[in-house]
Amino acid sequence: MKEIVLNSNEVRLLRKVEKAGYGFFVPVSSFLEEFKDASEEDVLPELVLKKDEFEDVVEMIEDYLCNDGLSDEDWPSKEEESELRNLLERLEA
Repeated sequence: MKEIVLNSNEVRLLRKVEKAGYGFFVPVSSFLEEFKDASEEDVLPELVLKKDEFEDVVEMIEDYLCNDGLSDEDWPSKEEESELRNLLERLEA
């Protein structure tokens, strides 16, 4: 697989991960920066991840999910955690 298209909800989850202090690599960070003021109701555009970006995103998500020191606001809900794990599976396939 050469690229993966992330839907609006997956982009929103990556924004949450980044806001918690993870994932400051240029392609995704600059994309997410454009939408930092978007509300929860706003539909975010899809994001195309290239194969060379997969590893960085996988590391970012794994670090986030393994951190017990997250604030309540940054902690993922069960649904968000499940969606992040599904995204990890897609990226690692």
